[in-house]
Amino acid sequence: RLRQIEVKLDFPEGVVVVGNAIHLEQVFINLLTNARDALVGVTRKCITISCTLKADVVEIRFADTGPGIPKGLEQRIFDPFFTTKDVGTGTGLGLSITYGIIKEHQGSIVVENHPGEGAVFLLQFPLQLNEI
Repeated sequence: RLRQIEVKLDFPEGVVVVGNAIHLEQVFINLLTNARDALVGVTRKCITISCTLKADVVEIRFADTGPGIPKGLEQRIFDPFFTTKDVGTGTGLGLSITYGIIKEHQGSIVVENHPGEGAVFLLQFPLQLNEI
């Protein structure tokens, strides 16, 4: 399904997120899968993943050109078992797990909702971690 989606990557050289690689991979897979699923039925299918250094944090941005998140649900999407997907297609655990992993890595995640234009998930991780 990713073959029909334009994926744009923007990663500067030498940027490293320190942490549990398996857990961080799960975060990235969850966000990429959700972005892919949001593009079903959309004419312009694009996912942009970018990474920047800002002061003492690494910022990773996942943006899609889907319909966005239904208004009023932005804060609930991180709740366990909450899903905007059709019955039988989502467990409602992906973003909850993602949120927990990011917090374990002393990071943060926020969503920027642009109804009709897509959603952006903004992750920030400290450059230096205390013990995980």
